[in-house]
Amino acid sequence: NKYLRSEIEFSKVTGRLGGGELNVQGKIATESFVPQGFDIQAELNAGQIKLISDLPPIYGDAQLNLKGPLEEPIMSGDVQILDMQFIERIDWEDWLLAFSSLNLDQNIDDDNEQSYFRMDIGVKGDNSIRVRNNLGDLHASADLQMIGTLTRPGMRGVVQVEPDGRVLLKERDFNLLRGELRFVDPYTFDPEVDIAMTTTVRSLEQDIDIQYYVSGLYSNWVTQTTSNPPLPQADINSLLLLGMTRDQLERFGGLSSALIVEGGDLIASKFGVVERFNQVSEGIFQADILRFDRMDIISGASMAGSSAMNSSL
Repeated sequence: NKYLRSEIEFSKVTGRLGGGELNVQGKIATESFVPQGFDIQAELNAGQIKLISDLPPIYGDAQLNLKGPLEEPIMSGDVQILDMQFIERIDWEDWLLAFSSLNLDQNIDDDNEQSYFRMDIGVKGDNSIRVRNNLGDLHASADLQMIGTLTRPGMRGVVQVEPDGRVLLKERDFNLLRGELRFVDPYTFDPEVDIAMTTTVRSLEQDIDIQYYVSGLYSNWVTQTTSNPPLPQADINSLLLLGMTRDQLERFGGLSSALIVEGGDLIASKFGVVERFNQVSEGIFQADILRFDRMDIISGASMAGSSAMNSSL
């Protein structure tokens, strides 16, 4: 033959990877001593796996197969999450701002770049994901599928947060009733969000139970709140942000804050709307500081969950 074709077969090779035991076996097809195809099986027991650079490593088990021609083999198999911990502080305000539609589109690389291999990898964890940081204290499960290539990865599936967890938003403590991230469009990394939580606010006159809901795409979520006893939306916003209703704020001299909470909610306050207005306090409506002849305040339940303020000076 003009070309020397051969097949290298190796039985179980044992080593260490990520603190765990790695076993590899399989075949490599060659032509003139150059690899042309793979049929390799790898098994990692109780080791660390870094699937996504921006996330903590997974401690778990993996059974992976690399099979196919040199140009684009397929990496398939399963990863079982035994433990995955989010313990570092997360600046969730930056996360939310960064996930605009533009940024999501930019995360998809050019298909013409070298892809190395295609993926079809299941990632599962049964109550083995732990969040214990500035965002809260909770457990979660995952049933995900990683697809695509290294240059254009995709993900589909669901992450479910166990109920009765604890969530912290703007230093307010919530009990989690329901939490789910569902990856439907695999190449946007923009999951559908469904979160329900509750808190009790102790106002000057009584305790108010508030239910807080976040839903929609992560890049364009909306919020909804209800209370017991029932209160207007602006009063609920005021209680969450400042611990008092609008009437109580006005009685205690917080007129500017009472006006601002008409259009902001707890998550929307990440943009510092209330804080910036409080810096100038009551003087905001005085002649020599700022003189508004029109102010439009859009609720935090619009435009990717953000609050927007337009004014004419």
